[in-house]
Amino acid sequence: MPYRSNIERNAAIYKLWEEGKSVEEISLLTGIPRSTVGYYVHKFNAAARRGGAIPLPPPTKKQPAEILFGFLQKYEVMDYLHTQLRICDAPTLYYRLAAMKLLVEITARLELTNEERKLLSSAVTELQIRAAPQVTGQKREGLSVNDIVEQRQQQLKRQQQLKPRKD
Repeated sequence: MPYRSNIERNAAIYKLWEEGKSVEEISLLTGIPRSTVGYYVHKFNAAARRGGAIPLPPPTKKQPAEILFGFLQKYEVMDYLHTQLRICDAPTLYYRLAAMKLLVEITARLELTNEERKLLSSAVTELQIRAAPQVTGQKREGLSVNDIVEQRQQQLKRQQQLKPRKD
């Protein structure tokens, strides 16, 4: 049974722990690795001995727009990969995936702000849309990377100017 988040996983472990199940039983029932179950059972037991609250984090409160945006990003990536699988030869696909992985790693290491992430995401999306015809032998059309980034920066500036200030 796959869990959508650590919160759901921890809640499932906690529920079975409250029922008196052992680490092995919880692991078998949930499919969660024994080491993970053991870690949380240890935390639950320590909190129970102290008489304190059980350390379960509250669920995050994401706005519906954030959830939808995350879904759309994942959909875009999967759609792009599916398209590439259909139209590319294996070596080309390998290098494209390696480039995408490198981009993800660089993004994680640089710890971009949310605004920078959105800008990068829109630029990559635009590049993917414009680069796809190039693989099939069609002539490339559209804007350069710098043009796309500049347009997105201008859009973000306009959006910030429209927001009311909280003074």
